[in-house]
Amino acid sequence: MASSSTTIIVSGHNAQWEWEGDKSIWQQYPTNIQQEISQAFDAGNKDVDVNITDEISMTIKFSDMTQVNKKTKFMRRIRLCLELKDENGFFVYEWQNENKKWESYAAEIMTKIADAINNDQTTLSVTCQSRSYDIDLKKLIQTNTSTNVIRKIHRVKSMAKLPSNTSTTSNKRSLESQEEPTQSTTKKRAVSASSGPEKSSGMKKFRNHFIRFGPFN
Repeated sequence: MASSSTTIIVSGHNAQWEWEGDKSIWQQYPTNIQQEISQAFDAGNKDVDVNITDEISMTIKFSDMTQVNKKTKFMRRIRLCLELKDENGFFVYEWQNENKKWESYAAEIMTKIADAINNDQTTLSVTCQSRSYDIDLKKLIQTNTSTNVIRKIHRVKSMAKLPSNTSTTSNKRSLESQEEPTQSTTKKRAVSASSGPEKSSGMKKFRNHFIRFGPFN
């Protein structure tokens, strides 16, 4: 467990805020940024602006769990991982969408799941975008109370690390990587486009399609 000077608290739970980097590698925000995000979330704010550097400012949106570069409008996914009762480490629960892809629950639902676990409850009811769901933590399913559609859920242990002092600069650069193409990257993309259809990557799909961050049916 982190020391009291660096522990991040969200709704009474030890926590860490993470963003999805290239190749779907999750990374923690610097501790001071995590504290700003936590304070805004616990205050009930829908979003918060954070300054990664003097030049890089991000808007953290809790409604769809994304970060948006205020200058380039480039978007990345974020997630909230929490320490859970009788477990070592930080975890996030995910649900499986209609395309068999796993999506992290929104921060508000994650805190409710952690509350249920702390109270030795195996079931709970949540609301997401005006839809109600029953979550069964033992059977690992969620059920839409209106349509009775059942989806799988699972728990994932976070392997994300804090940026070290020596790698802070490169970490901050990676937050905006691919957001402002250089002349060389533009040429590479032009060559790739002229050579034939490009196989879609996870990041390309994220750019071209709206990804849903909560259960919708």
